[in-house]
Amino acid sequence: MIVERPVAQQQESRIMPIPTIVTDRPELVAPFAAGPKVDAFKASRTSSSAEMSAASVNTLANEWRPSSVSVSIQEYPGQPGVFLNQFANWQSGTSPTNLDSRFGWEMEVNITNPNMSAGYRPACQNDYKDQFFAKNYSWYSWSVFNSDYGSVAATAPYADYNDLGDSCSKQSIAVGMKNPQSMPTSPNNPPYALVMDIHAPSGTVATNTIGALWQTVTKTYCSRWPGNGMSSTDCMGVEQTEYPDRATYVRPVLAEWRNYVAPDKCFYSDDYGTSDPYSPFPGSGC
Repeated sequence: MIVERPVAQQQESRIMPIPTIVTDRPELVAPFAAGPKVDAFKASRTSSSAEMSAASVNTLANEWRPSSVSVSIQEYPGQPGVFLNQFANWQSGTSPTNLDSRFGWEMEVNITNPNMSAGYRPACQNDYKDQFFAKNYSWYSWSVFNSDYGSVAATAPYADYNDLGDSCSKQSIAVGMKNPQSMPTSPNNPPYALVMDIHAPSGTVATNTIGALWQTVTKTYCSRWPGNGMSSTDCMGVEQTEYPDRATYVRPVLAEWRNYVAPDKCFYSDDYGTSDPYSPFPGSGC
């Protein structure tokens, strides 16, 4: 389950020179200005829980979670860094518009290094941001798109590189959406489909165990001062309002206890996360 933990009150500066061009992509989400997090609490990202039981699935009329999610984490010869891709699909009867209006979501791959020091960021050992196979800063590029319907700018995507309060031993590589309820429908892949790409620099560790999930995060703090002056990576999730339906506050994709190792790894999660994921998925090449 997602565990909420106090966030250290230290401030931490970052430099995020994310380029503004992604080739052969219909849309790139430009980087947001970096800034220190000032909230007292932030959900600590974890995917160590088991996938949900079938009994926890809501009726389709209320279901916001994608029915299927495929994830690819790969390195390519001659290309620097690590490519993390997610593709999500909502089958008929499910919709991002079903998400409670006070919430957005974050789509993440969590990388674990058990050799890291105990505790929470930024009170970690030196170079703690680099002790994983991928870095959560200075990304080469990131994008959220779907070629069927073009722009998803109305959803207000953001790079979630603010990791204050996360465990020293876990690196969360994530992109969020402030307003996923505004996602347009897809004419060729109905009713909704979404692709997320992150090209991150390599860290100093060759491989790590991984997990993956989608989680709901509050957006109410972003609409008033001082949150309305912050980038989404800093204001999202500050207020800890409990999601009204606790059975659907998170969409499991891969539990960490399965000990999947990446890169290179591809896996697929069906049935809203209630079925066992499997790897590789057809045509993945992993």
